[in-house]
Amino acid sequence: MKFNEFENIAKEMGISGKMVESAFVSCLEEAVSHYLDTPEVEVNLEKEKVTAFLKVGKNLGLEEARVFDEDARPGDFIPMTFDFPLLPDKVKKEVKERFPEIVISLKEDITYRDWKEKVHRAVEGVVVEKDNVKLEVNLGGEETGIMPRREWTPKEIPLYREGKCFLFYVLKVEREKGLVKVFLSRRSINLPVAFLRQKMPWAKIRCVRRIAGVKSWIVSDTEIKREHIEELREELRGEFIEVETLKIRLISL
Repeated sequence: MKFNEFENIAKEMGISGKMVESAFVSCLEEAVSHYLDTPEVEVNLEKEKVTAFLKVGKNLGLEEARVFDEDARPGDFIPMTFDFPLLPDKVKKEVKERFPEIVISLKEDITYRDWKEKVHRAVEGVVVEKDNVKLEVNLGGEETGIMPRREWTPKEIPLYREGKCFLFYVLKVEREKGLVKVFLSRRSINLPVAFLRQKMPWAKIRCVRRIAGVKSWIVSDTEIKREHIEELREELRGEFIEVETLKIRLISL
């Protein structure tokens, strides 16, 4: 596989070329290791060569080993190098089958890690589908956004229609059968705070009570600009916001 092929795959999957190269090397090392029954394998991508270290007495007989090294003894490792095009068909087949799986898994790892960092934050999403138990949300990538019915805001339910954009609070992230699932909420007491922290990351803000869709009671150690409150009300579809500014330092949630 040539460098430009790694770049093409990387661009298609949205990951770095170095990561794709690393996945290919791991896949090839694993396939050669299986085929020759040795854990010692090295891949040189630039020279398109694979070197396997075969153990005398296990992978090679003593006489066969001394063809390559006349001083070989039982237990020694003898290096044998193969050009990529000359690798056994069984090795090529395993690489062809496993490499796409490894790249997809790598992409899932990156997506999962990225979304784990967004837990307890506010994100935007677009409603894709609604049924009696959940709302499916497009979050802009391959991850699956899910808002269970218990996290809906009752007054907003008629507004949950396909194509509508909302601000959501990220509750948790899970991996299941190759999918990254992001669980969302519009009802969480932490949603107003998550929004305000985007505007005022230095402030200590806490929501002490919330009746979702009706009113939130917020305390802050810093004065919150009126424009931020109005933006929050708009995001929460008109929910009333009561703010108390305290002089004491609040403990951040």
